[in-house]
Amino acid sequence: MRNIDFSGFMKRSFLFFALLAVFAACGDPEMKEEPKYTISGKIVDPVANGRRLLTGINAIVSGKSGDVVFNGPVSLSDTISCRYSLKDIPAGEYDLFFSGSYYDVSKYKLDVKGDTNLDVELSPIQLISIDTDKLVFGSRVNTRDFSITNVCGRDLVLTIRTGFGAGRFVRNVTPGVPQDYGWLLILSAGETRHIKVEVLHDLEGVEEGSLEIWARDSQDWVEMSIPVIMETTSRDFHANLVGKVCDTQGNPLKDIMVYCECTGTVAMTDENGIYGFDELPYRSTFRVTALSERYKYKDSDFIDYVIDEIRADFTLEPCTNHLILDRKEVDFGSGSISLADMYNPESITINITAETDEPVYFNLQVFNTEFGTVPGLLYFPTAQYIEYYPQITFQLSRSVSDIGTFRLNALLKTDTAGSYIIPISFTNTP
Repeated sequence: MRNIDFSGFMKRSFLFFALLAVFAACGDPEMKEEPKYTISGKIVDPVANGRRLLTGINAIVSGKSGDVVFNGPVSLSDTISCRYSLKDIPAGEYDLFFSGSYYDVSKYKLDVKGDTNLDVELSPIQLISIDTDKLVFGSRVNTRDFSITNVCGRDLVLTIRTGFGAGRFVRNVTPGVPQDYGWLLILSAGETRHIKVEVLHDLEGVEEGSLEIWARDSQDWVEMSIPVIMETTSRDFHANLVGKVCDTQGNPLKDIMVYCECTGTVAMTDENGIYGFDELPYRSTFRVTALSERYKYKDSDFIDYVIDEIRADFTLEPCTNHLILDRKEVDFGSGSISLADMYNPESITINITAETDEPVYFNLQVFNTEFGTVPGLLYFPTAQYIEYYPQITFQLSRSVSDIGTFRLNALLKTDTAGSYIIPISFTNTP
């Protein structure tokens, strides 16, 4: 019978079962789950200073060997404080890249050994620079200037539009082509453009808004915001209006009538062509008109009435024609309202002829701010060529007007034959 060496067998069995015990204790290395951590913090744009909602930010988390463990949009758990979180990041040393619309790439290095806090400061793309951080309009200020410089080295398209609140009181931005959505202009590489902003004061108190400036080229798109603050004091103040009227050669014109729309009054120029209106009551905007039978009439631009001293100068062109009116005024005399027949109004007609055969176009309006529109007073036509309708008719229905004496003015303006003031008067009795 063969002898069996049980001692060697036992040794080998012991080693085998010992190894099994070790594997059982350690488990399968490929099945063991690696711990994951979260990177979180705040995302900050110091330039926007909280005025832009930071959405659409992307992040890439890349290890030293180049393996990417996160690549995608950043989840914002709180859009007000702009807190973000990147989840399921294994332990290790990483390069982190944050980017998004309006921003260059911001890079960070991080050794992740557990849940880690990282505050991210974004780097806005720099296409333009602006020389002001705020536009403030005082109680008598209706224009402010600032400058925009193209710093990116490429031609840009700029869009300037009103942001919150400012759409009501920002009246114009120049230069720029007006669009439905704002003002459009081109800014060449390295160019600086001076921008003028005009506002309209029409409500008392302090108003706030903003100008939004969008700059874009074929590669990038950025948006910047300028706060706008406007203060308007009481409308009880009064202002003075002065101006000078000259011909096309620069010579002052005497005895030119200037009509002030906001008061319904007129002033005559002196030998130096100077005219003036004192103590004008507050109006948001108004205009003045230079009138003469010898020169073509001319309206001023609309004047924003928020300053104490206003100036409006005129350069007038000579007329190529002249009108002859067979009546210099319209006087309906005195009449009783109770005896008037509203179906048979009183009529006065002015016949008009022109000195030459050149066509003359005219328009007519009646003005007097003291009374406003007087019920019962009609006139026609309000606009026409004299060759087709060489007369103007005024009608008065006393039965629908008020008791009292009324003095108004009819302003007859033509394109080539000067301007004419026709006084209108009537008295209504009970």
